[in-house]
Amino acid sequence: SNEEQRLSALYETGLLDTPAENIFDSITEVTAQLFDMPLSLVCLVDAERVWLKSSKGLENVNEIQRDIGFCPHTITQKSIFEVKNAATDRRFHDNPLVINEPNFLYYAGAPLITSDGYALGTLCVIDFQARELSDIQKAQLKNLAVTTTALIEAKRQAHIQQLTQDYQLGSIVEIAPNEIYLVNKETSKINYANRTAQLNLGCSLDSLKQLSWNEILVEFPEELIKSYLQTNCSFFSAPINFEARQKRTDGSSYPVDCQIQTSSSSPAEFLIISYDISQRVNAQIREKALQTSIAHINRINTANALSSGLAHELNQPLTALSQYCNTALSLLKKKDSADPLLNESIEKATTQAFRAGEIIKRFRAFTERRQPTRAIINVEQLINETIALLNHDVRKHQIKLSTHVADNLSTLNADPIQIQQVLLNLITNSIQATCENQDGQVDVTCSAKDKINILFSVSDNGPGIDADLFNNLTMPSISNKSSGSGLGLSICKFIINSHEGKMWHDREYNNGTRIHFTIPTSTSTNEPH
Repeated sequence: SNEEQRLSALYETGLLDTPAENIFDSITEVTAQLFDMPLSLVCLVDAERVWLKSSKGLENVNEIQRDIGFCPHTITQKSIFEVKNAATDRRFHDNPLVINEPNFLYYAGAPLITSDGYALGTLCVIDFQARELSDIQKAQLKNLAVTTTALIEAKRQAHIQQLTQDYQLGSIVEIAPNEIYLVNKETSKINYANRTAQLNLGCSLDSLKQLSWNEILVEFPEELIKSYLQTNCSFFSAPINFEARQKRTDGSSYPVDCQIQTSSSSPAEFLIISYDISQRVNAQIREKALQTSIAHINRINTANALSSGLAHELNQPLTALSQYCNTALSLLKKKDSADPLLNESIEKATTQAFRAGEIIKRFRAFTERRQPTRAIINVEQLINETIALLNHDVRKHQIKLSTHVADNLSTLNADPIQIQQVLLNLITNSIQATCENQDGQVDVTCSAKDKINILFSVSDNGPGIDADLFNNLTMPSISNKSSGSGLGLSICKFIINSHEGKMWHDREYNNGTRIHFTIPTSTSTNEPH
């Protein structure tokens, strides 16, 4: 009548499907000797079977079908259930255990009734011949059953307590900030993963159970782990710690601090506990990048100081050279017999000396430390002056450099040196990207984007860069060139942003790389920012 509650109490013992235990085996050993019986069993009656927790005289049998067993009859009794001769008993005369091997004829069983009234099983004796217990023997069997029941109840309480602890621990593990995995040592399959692990990997527990631990853990010390798992079987063995990367289901990965240790619940399993250290690693990368940037800026400042001094020193002899050429040209013109080719050569030398002085003058202004100063800028003039600074590189690498400036463009309200710096950097990048091409092409265009902004574009037919890489390149100390400073595009973006403009990579341009940036016109702003 209370079968559901009885089974619940039985399962609370945790004894079903467990290995033999000496304490139960000693009870069946004493019982068999006391009653001079060939068989003595401690049986637990499950829903569809009788589980033999301990058996004396019955080898290699762990369970019997419930519908043919004697014990299910016993648990409906309050006292001893005895079958004196099963062959003549109408309830058992055709029972498979009676008419076939092992041919049981005698059975006497005492129910194992708990303090809360649930009959969980029996302590029974069996013989292959008919017989009968005396009243004293029945009392002895009943007392042994009480002792057995007390042992089962102690096991039940211990198991309930362990279940409670496991539940509490499981609840803590499930919400822990660390990723926790339980892995089968033999198969390497994941048996369990907590909620944090599932969320971080973007994978359900059922999906994770189809994976091996080394399918989610990458860049790890494999030999160290294998050696540890082969030599450490105790939970008390010291765990090993290492850094690795874990792979999400989308293919991306992230850095983790890992710890591996053997499981307290099963020597056939081990634990992997990992913690996402992305923030720490990113902070270290940013710190390293900042240190590199500071060192590089110091080098740039030193170079600027040297270049400014060098420009000053070179400007004087170039000025003198220009004056000497002018003087020589004046003297030649006074002589009627002067060679025209000589006159032309000196005129060209004078022009080039003057041009060299202008380049140095601009370079000195370009590297000079000063506060940004906005001015009204003619766009076409700015681009022409920038191209003049790059003529040497263009000729050296045999690059085809073309410019196109739309007509009737508004003037800019910007710092001419800073905008020139942006153009120089972008054009130089394009020249370097195409210098190995036989038909290297760099195009610089400028047009009105709208009534407020002027659009600058620098494109090339080089190998191109990915848009995501461009976003990284605009971070200090990140470069796509082995000898790059990593500051160029970052500085460009900073300059454009400081002018209320925008710089971006053209994702739809497939012939190489095209970078755009905008600068507000002088009519869109009244005051410098």
